[in-house]
Amino acid sequence: MRYSASEKLEIIRLVEESTLPVRRTLEKIAIPHATFYRWYDLYHTGGPEALEDQQPKPDRVWNAGVARLVGIKGGVVSGVFNLESSDVGASDRRPRHDDHYHEA
Repeated sequence: MRYSASEKLEIIRLVEESTLPVRRTLEKIAIPHATFYRWYDLYHTGGPEALEDQQPKPDRVWNAGVARLVGIKGGVVSGVFNLESSDVGASDRRPRHDDHYHEA
């Protein structure tokens, strides 16, 4: 379940004002302690506005990082497996450690 910034702040204040230990209070309201402490750290370092949900950044796509890592553009790797056209789609073809990737 996603909580709004105001709900997160309310939960932080509830835990701070509770006479029970933090872990016990969190158990009663069914908030994982790791989640609470993440919110708590955000609140104390950035104030209530830090509790707002952040929009994902468009450049933070998982395969964009992979593409940069291997130095490819457009996310397409061609010629890696050096397959014949009849092999395309063959389910039993997997690269092995002794495969050599060079033109025959």
